[in-house]
Amino acid sequence: MLECQAMIKQLAQQRDIHMTFPQFDIPYFVLADRTRLKQVLINLLSNAIKYNIKQGTVEVKCTESTPGRICVSIRDSGAGLYPEQLAQLFSRSIVSDRRLAARKEQASAWWLPSDWSN
Repeated sequence: MLECQAMIKQLAQQRDIHMTFPQFDIPYFVLADRTRLKQVLINLLSNAIKYNIKQGTVEVKCTESTPGRICVSIRDSGAGLYPEQLAQLFSRSIVSDRRLAARKEQASAWWLPSDWSN
């Protein structure tokens, strides 16, 4: 978790997002593919930052759900999704729409003509 926190810190600062991570009294160890677990956590954290409100918050919690199992939850102050969006969350069209929107946002910054402000 500390590695993920360090990796995402700069993005959060750039977008003025306050991040809260758990402080552990004792270390917890997870039996998982380290690389894949980090990928999932970084993806969730970066989405929580990208789709948040200005000066928003992201809160990460780790709780022992049952003995020997840890539940990691990530909550942000962004608008969230409508119920119909949740139902389609992992469909290809939604993912493609998000990628297209992200590309358009990037492209608008890159493709502005030099005399655009006139």
